[in-house]
Amino acid sequence: MKCFLSHIKVRFGILCPALVYVCGVLIAATSDAQQFGWDESGQGDLSNNRLEPSAFTLETNGSTTLRGMVGDGDIDYFTFEVAEGSEWTSLVVNAFSGGDQLAFFGLQSGPVFTEPNDITAINIGNLLGYTLYGPGNGTVGTDILDDVGKGALSQGFSGSLAAGEYTVWLRQGGPEMSYEFTFVTIPSPSCAGLAFGFLPMFSRRRRSVG
Repeated sequence: MKCFLSHIKVRFGILCPALVYVCGVLIAATSDAQQFGWDESGQGDLSNNRLEPSAFTLETNGSTTLRGMVGDGDIDYFTFEVAEGSEWTSLVVNAFSGGDQLAFFGLQSGPVFTEPNDITAINIGNLLGYTLYGPGNGTVGTDILDDVGKGALSQGFSGSLAAGEYTVWLRQGGPEMSYEFTFVTIPSPSCAGLAFGFLPMFSRRRRSVG
């Protein structure tokens, strides 16, 4: 009996820290608290230089909100990083006001945007994805990440995006308009599964103790 209890103690000594870590991550991922990665009303205009985009920090396993304005000659370029062990799962259009009924969202992998600010001159094949968003297509209040991945002739993607650096190009060809997005990241399945994978291992070994 002593041997059996010692065996359980050792196994829990390994298992518990891993589970505590994972549970903490999952709780953070489902938190309702939103963090502002950038708000132009307080932090100034986002960059209009595609080779020097503004950088902001994406909340690890949580929600990050971005608020700004484009149009009337103003464009926005920004870059952010999805942390290792996380994946980008959602891009919600919270608000859209003024301007035309639609605006453009372009996405590339990496720290800069390689294509010029001219819809007719860009090489669509160099974009990871793109889409139009706004009241004109009913996307305000919805998640448009899948729409970005389905941009015709772009590299494209399906579902969530893995850890890495991404750069966004926002433009409005008409009058000035305001926008607000929320980016959501969660723990990647492989990261969460790694710790929970200890459970069946512990269960099997416990049953084998005689």
